[in-house]
Order: sequence, then structure tokens, then C-alpha cells
Amino acid sequence: MLIELLAERPELTVPLARIRFAEWGGEPGRERLADWIALAEAESGRETLPATWVAHDDGRVLGGMGLAVRDPPDRRTAGPWLIGVVVRPEDRRRGVGRALFAAVESWALAGGHRELWVLTDGRAAVDFYRGCGMTVEAAGTEVVLRKAPIGHY
Repeated sequence: MLIELLAERPELTVPLARIRFAEWGGEPGRERLADWIALAEAESGRETLPATWVAHDDGRVLGGMGLAVRDPPDRRTAGPWLIGVVVRPEDRRRGVGRALFAAVESWALAGGHRELWVLTDGRAAVDFYRGCGMTVEAAGTEVVLRKAPIGHY
């Protein structure tokens, strides 16, 4: 398995968008595969955010994880935020998410960031992020998690 910036592997944009579309395709404003392709392209920075990392095995996309300056509008002072985190259902619990998290965390640390944030509404996702060293900062319909300082487990 390789983890690379989507900017370095643009041919993996559509396969990643297909996985995200299968997972969240009914989101308002993102009902078509084309919407998810455009979003992946917009989140494919190389040296600036937003950027996306893709996990693949010989070009077969296993999952992806993005990083953006901010995600929820009511938390503009926090960040950067993990976004678009997805792993193919058949590839979950095989270390793909952890490998993506490690790559994103390493990049963020090298870029001078000292914390990572994520907003999620899934119980399995909360357990995954806790396993990556994140702690719950706020819980309700959605859960906000934070890891600080990054680079430590």
C-alpha cells in the first residue's frame, strides 16, 4: 500500500470520488458523481491546504483523507481539519485509515501545525479517531475531536 498526495496522482481523482460518492452521495449539493470529482479536484493541493492523500495498492484506490484550513464555520479559530475521510468498506480494519492519518499528521507537523481537528457523526469514526490519539472536545448530534500535540501517541 502506498500513501501519496492526490496532487501527485491525479489519475486517482475519479476512483477516490467514486468511493466518496458511494459513501455520501446524497449530501445536498453533491448528488452527482461529477460533484464529488470537482470536490476532489478542489481539495488536491500540493503545498497548501486543502490537500488530499490517497491510499492505493497498484493504482487501486483503498481510501483517502483530506486536510483543510477550516471545516465547520462556527469553529474558525481551530484547525486544520480532517475532511473527506473514507476507506472502501472491504478495506476497513486493515490499517488503511491509520496509514492515511499518519501521513496527514506527518505533513501537518512538518508544516508547523500543532493540532488536528475532525467533525464526525459516526460512532465507528469516533472510535477510529480516538485510536489515533484524538480526544472528544464536543459531543452532540456531531462529535468534534482534537489531537494536540500532534506527532505523539
